[in-house]
Amino acid sequence: MVFCNRLFYWTLFYSLVYGVLVRFCLLWYAINEANTELSNVVQGVNISRDSHYQLSNRIAFSWKIASMGLPVVLIYLGFIGDHGIKDAGEPFKGHDHWEGIFETYCRNLLPEGFIAKRINCGLADFQMIVRSRAIMEPSPPKD
Repeated sequence: MVFCNRLFYWTLFYSLVYGVLVRFCLLWYAINEANTELSNVVQGVNISRDSHYQLSNRIAFSWKIASMGLPVVLIYLGFIGDHGIKDAGEPFKGHDHWEGIFETYCRNLLPEGFIAKRINCGLADFQMIVRSRAIMEPSPPKD
């Protein structure tokens, strides 16, 4: 019985490790493929699994969906004036402030003009936009 339990746990462990490695490789491949294809259309795209992963992943996923025929608009929305989260950083003061911070964040990944540009991905277009909205009510401060 002890042998069976150990065998089960080792099998589970190797399955999990193998699954993580497979997902890791698939994500690397998907982001790399999107980077290559987008670079053919817009010079200077430099998305990567190793830098700005969340942004790179969202751009890669948006490109893939558009390349399969479904138009995509990727919206990055900044909430303006939430002073309840000052402990997490300075709140965005206005749309220009939010847009400037986001453009600075994207500087090494995306060429100037990428944001708001409609990109032909084969069967459909992909567009990334940056918008802002005033908060409806402030977040409660942390205790």
